[in-house]
Amino acid sequence: MQETRILSRINRQKLLSPASASPKHTKFRADVFTILSAFCLVFFVFARYNHTLQRTLGGAAAPIPEKEVCSMRNWFSRHPVSFMAFYLLFYLSAFHWLEVHIAVPDVLVHCHLDDLIPFCKYAIVPYFAWFLWIPFTLFYLLWKAPRADFWRLCLPLFAGMTIALACYVILPTGLDLRPYRVYGSDLFAQAVRMLYATDTPLNVCPSIHVFNSVTLMMAYYRSRIFETPGRRWMRPAANVLGIAIILSTMLLKQHSCIDAALGALLALALDTAFSRMMDTNDLPQMRRI
Repeated sequence: MQETRILSRINRQKLLSPASASPKHTKFRADVFTILSAFCLVFFVFARYNHTLQRTLGGAAAPIPEKEVCSMRNWFSRHPVSFMAFYLLFYLSAFHWLEVHIAVPDVLVHCHLDDLIPFCKYAIVPYFAWFLWIPFTLFYLLWKAPRADFWRLCLPLFAGMTIALACYVILPTGLDLRPYRVYGSDLFAQAVRMLYATDTPLNVCPSIHVFNSVTLMMAYYRSRIFETPGRRWMRPAANVLGIAIILSTMLLKQHSCIDAALGALLALALDTAFSRMMDTNDLPQMRRI
């Protein structure tokens, strides 16, 4: 027990040590952030003011009315794939900025319940499934459901991820929950070690994994296309996968229970807010291209 406490103390000292960040990695991440930011800025300027570029990249068959040429909102409402691509670039750039500039957390998130949850390397399977589930659901709704169903998921999803990034900047958080060593040579242990090596235990509260999972589960419940006989199985499957992902964040010691709870609350709050916006027709007109 005493040895475990000493190892945990060593982990915490490494986490809080600014020298733990590699200068080469820091420079590389800064370069990536600069390049992506410049690309986004240039492309947004051209997309807003260049009519030819709008038609070329968007693939719109009909000419764009003159009054809508300079409307970024109308352009994105007609080109949802471009909107998702732009947000992906923004999100990756912002996350690189956080990794480079926030190396020491102000708060280590922890509660007593975290100590009662055992570590489970097999939870890496649903944890990695999250990276496939999000694009699958977005594109499935885009191609199979009414356009309003797609935007009803896409907008709160991206808004919540942006709010989470802002929370990481305002109050940098970190974790001291990971095991000192992951034993085993099997695929699951190797995957966990790879995750720990590439994903720092920083910027954790609220959990984006949990936020996205809850938001996606509500999207499956809300869209009526999943009421058809051939798609009814997708709702319970989404619930099982979403709950498994949420539990995996805590079983892998990637997040505290506090992170998970705040991520779920953020999802519920934004769902309520966007439901009211939908009732007042504040969301953009959603139509198929």
